[in-house]
Amino acid sequence: MPRREPKPAPDFAVDFLADWRTVVHVDNPPAIAQGWTLHGTVRKHGKTYALAWRRGMTSACNERGDLLSLTALERSHVSLAVEFKSAPGWETVPKYEQPPGPFMFTWGG
Repeated sequence: MPRREPKPAPDFAVDFLADWRTVVHVDNPPAIAQGWTLHGTVRKHGKTYALAWRRGMTSACNERGDLLSLTALERSHVSLAVEFKSAPGWETVPKYEQPPGPFMFTWGG
């Protein structure tokens, strides 16, 4: 059986201290109107996007203010950077209260 070539590491980096206004070039982005909070940036495949936050969810926002989805691995990378305090500026990210009840999330939230 031939040996497989190793895959390169994914090109993904999070910066909680960067200003999202340098990425989004719209005065009132549609993401904010939809209830998202923009804070920090994320670099994905060589392009920089604003990091969008909502209770229990993270996403990316392009230069027009439209939301782009992050993969499950990328979302977990962002949440683990906050949880384990491994990225500078982790204490500045938006925090949301846990919903009452036994569940960790709310639908539509």
